[in-house]
Amino acid sequence: MTTGLFQWPIDVLLRPEALVAARSDAETTGVLVAIATSAKVSVVYFSNLLLYALPLTYAGIGTGEASTAPEGIRSLVGPFVTDPDAFWQFSVALVQNSSFLFVATILTFGTFHLGVVLTRSSDGIVRSLRTVSYSTGIYLATMFTVVWYAATAPSVRAADDLLVSLQASFFYFFIDQLGANLELPGGRPDSVAPGLMTTFDQLLLTALLLSAVYYLYVLYVGARVSHRCTRFEALVAVAFVTISPALYVIGVIASSTLFL
Repeated sequence: MTTGLFQWPIDVLLRPEALVAARSDAETTGVLVAIATSAKVSVVYFSNLLLYALPLTYAGIGTGEASTAPEGIRSLVGPFVTDPDAFWQFSVALVQNSSFLFVATILTFGTFHLGVVLTRSSDGIVRSLRTVSYSTGIYLATMFTVVWYAATAPSVRAADDLLVSLQASFFYFFIDQLGANLELPGGRPDSVAPGLMTTFDQLLLTALLLSAVYYLYVLYVGARVSHRCTRFEALVAVAFVTISPALYVIGVIASSTLFL
C-alpha cells in the first residue's frame, strides 16, 4: 500500500503509461468484473475531480452573490451544518467548477471511443473509460487549473492575455469560416507582445503545454495498450479527440445563430 502511494506520483510524472496499462483480459471479462472495474475507475476519477474543484471553490471562484438555500436543502442539512445558506452557496459553486472538467471528460470519452470503434480496434467501453478517466482526471485537470490560476492571479497578466487571445482567435476563426454574424463580449483579440512575458508567465505556459502533451500521450498509450491499436489506429483515436474543441465551438456558434 505504502509503495503504491509513493509510486503513483512517479507514474504521473515519469511513467504515465503505467496508469492506463490494462493488459489482463480478466479485468473486463464478464459483466460483474466490468461493473466493478468501472466503479473503481469512476471513484478514482471523481476523487481527482474533487481535488481539482475544491481548491478553486475555497478560493472563491464560481461563488456568486449570497443566496438562500431551498427549504428542502435547509431541512436536510440543518442538523449537520451551522449555516445552510453558506453550505448551499459552496455546493453550487463546487458543482459549477466541476462541470467544466466533467463536460470536457464526456467530450474526450465520446470522441476517443468513437475513434477506436471506427478503426475496428475497440476492446470494450470499460477500457476507454479507464484511459479517459486518468487522462482527464489528472492531466486535463492540471491544464484547467493552470488556466484558472492565470485568469485569477493578479500577478499574472501576459500569460492570461495570451490565453484569452488564443481562445478568442480560435472562436473567431470558425465564426469567420461559417459566416456567422456573431461577436464575442471582448471583441476581436489584440496581439500580445512576447516581451511582456515574465519568467513566471513562461513557467505557467510551459506547465500548460506539458500537461496537454501528457493528456494526449496517455490517450495514445491507452489506445495502444488497452485496445491493442496499431500506431496509426491510436493516432486516429487521438485525432478524434483533438477535433472535439472545434466541434464544440461549431456547435456553440450554430446554436447561438439559431436562437438569435
